[in-house]
Amino acid sequence: RRIRHVDIPANAVAWLKTCAQQSGPVCEDRYSDDHGRRFRRLTKTAGFGYERGEGTKAKWIGSWQTNAMRHSFGSYHYALHGDAMLTSRLLGHKSNDTVLFDHYRALASKEDAEKYFNIQPE
Repeated sequence: RRIRHVDIPANAVAWLKTCAQQSGPVCEDRYSDDHGRRFRRLTKTAGFGYERGEGTKAKWIGSWQTNAMRHSFGSYHYALHGDAMLTSRLLGHKSNDTVLFDHYRALASKEDAEKYFNIQPE
């Protein structure tokens, strides 16, 4: 809910490139579902879900949970860096690290965080 600038980790850039267009706008406009369409394609590429049906009638059923990326980022970022205020700022929390400690702390190890920030597409 706060305006912020977050550096995109290198592995996130690699994932975003899997659904990149060669030209044109990143999203068609703020009122269309272009972002949703691209995100579904990205989660399908990453294997979050399954196909139901066959051939041209097959439909992708996604298993991605709402805010899963945000929550994962917060948990793994804090585990990797151990800097509560930095992680809170990147998540857009209001003024302190209360939300971080209530919801994100101690959910991941530093080793898990290193693996998370190194996940790459094939």
